Amino acid sequence: MAEEESSQVFHAKLLLNQGSKDWLRSLGNLLETFTTEEDEEKLSTISRHLERDATEISRSLQKSKEAVESMQESLQRIQSESDLIAAVLQKVTKVRKDV
Repeated sequence: MAEEESSQVFHAKLLLNQGSKDWLRSLGNLLETFTTEEDEEKLSTISRHLERDATEISRSLQKSKEAVESMQESLQRIQSESDLIAAVLQKVTKVRKDV
């Protein structure tokens, strides 16, 4: 019995590691297989950890998205400035040739 319970807890932890979108549904299915109050407490703890981890992942993804957008804006600005510098250098080179 303890081995089966340990296996179920391990399975719940795997769901977190895999980042499964179906973890809530699977967690509900697992809940039906737990029979003792201790098992339900363990599952509740795992569920809280999963929810907290999902929230942290969501925040991290949002921050990453914002960082990428900021880098894209910086790259566009650098490209514009590089184009301007190249145009100025061409004019300076032309003026030198003309003089």
